[in-house]
Amino acid sequence: MNNTLSQPASTPTLSTHSEERTEIVALGWQDLCGITRVRGLPLKDLEAKAATGLGFPACGQALTVSGGIAPNRWGPIDDVRQIPALDTLVRVPRIGDYPGLNVVLADSIDGQGQAFACCTRSLFKDALRRLSDTTGLEFAASFEHEFTLSKPGFQPELCMTLDALQALGALPSVLVTALDRAGIVCEAFEPEFGSGQYELSVGHDWGVAAADKAVLTREIIRDVSRHFGYRASFCPKIAPSAAGNGAHIHFSLRDKNGNPVLFDPARPNALSALGGSFAAGVIRHINSIMCFASSTPVGYMRIGPGKWSSGYNAFGLANREAVLRICDLQMTPEPKRQRSYNLEFRAADNAGNPYLVLAMIVRAGLQGIVEKLQSPPSISVDPAKLDEAERMRHGIKPLPSSLDEALQHLDRDEVARSWLPDALYETFVTLKRKEISATDGLTPEDLCARYARIF
Repeated sequence: MNNTLSQPASTPTLSTHSEERTEIVALGWQDLCGITRVRGLPLKDLEAKAATGLGFPACGQALTVSGGIAPNRWGPIDDVRQIPALDTLVRVPRIGDYPGLNVVLADSIDGQGQAFACCTRSLFKDALRRLSDTTGLEFAASFEHEFTLSKPGFQPELCMTLDALQALGALPSVLVTALDRAGIVCEAFEPEFGSGQYELSVGHDWGVAAADKAVLTREIIRDVSRHFGYRASFCPKIAPSAAGNGAHIHFSLRDKNGNPVLFDPARPNALSALGGSFAAGVIRHINSIMCFASSTPVGYMRIGPGKWSSGYNAFGLANREAVLRICDLQMTPEPKRQRSYNLEFRAADNAGNPYLVLAMIVRAGLQGIVEKLQSPPSISVDPAKLDEAERMRHGIKPLPSSLDEALQHLDRDEVARSWLPDALYETFVTLKRKEISATDGLTPEDLCARYARIF
């Protein structure tokens, strides 16, 4: 991840619209299950709605992944207002036959004009404010989005080949163009290891924009793929034997003067003391973070030793079996090396809410800084190949093996629970318990098929 400062994309103008039709803009927000819910309105009316937004039932945050509403504290009472964040507006114009897309993201406010307790965008912004107020630091992140394409008659080519790339025709070009029009930097688009699997990596963004861009990227991938007749599935496992779809998160920190703070060539692995404390906080609370990073029952089919997605709470340099790894271009001269140096969180997938997982990472890292935790031990081998005594010596333990286990860890972690408003914690756990109950007894094949349709 390149930490070099870039100019922010200009805010799209609202004044131009088609004379042939009234354009619609989707006003969207991420629910607690990682699904983008929307209300549509005429694009020409968006500025007028900037102050008051659109109403939505408070119980909408208890919508389940398969339809219906989970038990919640609101029932038929109470509304929230979805307030458009105009700086998130993307207007993807017509590209060839692709008709384009208008999306703007929302903040949810309650009847008193305060951030709604279940607004995950506000939760992430609050975590960023706490980081800045306590340490003076700013946080950046970028995502590697893995997804699987399918459509009737599509026969995927051999993985990681030119044939696999060319088999999609104009789709990659239109997709990258659409992202560019949305102000999202595509760093790479490539055929991945799995059959019909592709990965799109985006450039980093500072602050809340990192999660905004993650949401927008997902929806643009889905929309362009749909236009070409494909279904893009971000399901962590589309089949028990399929390669997993992850969403690796690269992140870094800088001070108020824009200087990167993770890099220190005088220390082991060139990780600064502050960076080590941040990493230690994430590792300490990793089991509680997992129910947000991998927030579906099917997600834990992707997590585990030997799956290149992490199975232990390990930390290390360029170690793809570690849940948190250091990415360092060691052959690169400074200061470019310093600015590209970053940490990668490997346990996340795209069947979850990026605001939630990033908020938890920031709060855990901040906790590590406040407590001045020492850097976790760096492991240079696959932790599964260490014997039990060696893993115990380094404090390496298996990650949760199920969503139920991850929820139990969060329940016992009073510090991590304190980072969440009561209403959000209560509703999230209720939703996830309902998901677990609804999938009990399914075969692995049926579980994968169920979530492949949803995500």
